Amino acid sequence: YLNGVEVGMPLEKGQFVFKVVNPRYGNENSNNLYISLRTMKRELEERLDEEKIKLIQYKRDYDRFSRLLLSDSVAKRDVEEYEIKYKISRARIRDIKRRLKDVKEALSAMKKQLELQYRSEVSSPVKGVVWALLKKEGEHINKGDEIIQVVNPDAIWIDAFFKEEDASQLKVGEDVSIKVLGTRRIFRGEIEFIRGGVGRVDYAAAIESPPSVLTRRLTGVRIRLLDENPFNENEFFGVGRSVVVLVNRSSPFNWMWLRDLFRYNRSSGEGVN
Repeated sequence: YLNGVEVGMPLEKGQFVFKVVNPRYGNENSNNLYISLRTMKRELEERLDEEKIKLIQYKRDYDRFSRLLLSDSVAKRDVEEYEIKYKISRARIRDIKRRLKDVKEALSAMKKQLELQYRSEVSSPVKGVVWALLKKEGEHINKGDEIIQVVNPDAIWIDAFFKEEDASQLKVGEDVSIKVLGTRRIFRGEIEFIRGGVGRVDYAAAIESPPSVLTRRLTGVRIRLLDENPFNENEFFGVGRSVVVLVNRSSPFNWMWLRDLFRYNRSSGEGVN
């Protein structure tokens, strides 16, 4: 069940997004354990009530025999006998309460587990905007399936590519100017790290390669935004836009077109370290 979610829809952190229902929830072992815990809880509660009644009676008898002992109407051993019964009853009540507490906690955990096996409600982990819906309402899903992609505006970066011969002029921590193609938008960024061998060395897909025609002798540069992102949620915070990166005002380096110069982590909303 998708809670009216559509591509481009803004989401608040913690907002209910979708629900997954499993019509074949629960297995025999889980159900049997749940029934066993419920039975144990009921039996302990009954024993506790019975023991409380005994405790009241033992207390009355102990007090009565203690008064009779003052007038030498009963033997001391009779008083000690009821005192022992009273103390044993109190110890039993403490033990039953402890066991009942453990059973209630286990029962509560089992109820939550069974509920999760039947139905799981998913909320957005970040404030952002829906980038893509990968499943339709009513569609069958498996464990680990990706359902929805959300762009997190707090985890946006830029991947730029320069010729290798210009790499010596790039420095980590250096400020850069960023111009969005087709607009007059210019904002500041900072070089976060520099990579060589783009398109020729496998980096486990932590950074995407540019088109095949641009894979020769390029240096990849990860840029962190210093200014406020000029794109809003209606523009998907700029994801997929192409930009020109200028290392300084006087000497612009070669820039390259990219499909996804603006990047983000689609699954968790967190930038790739």
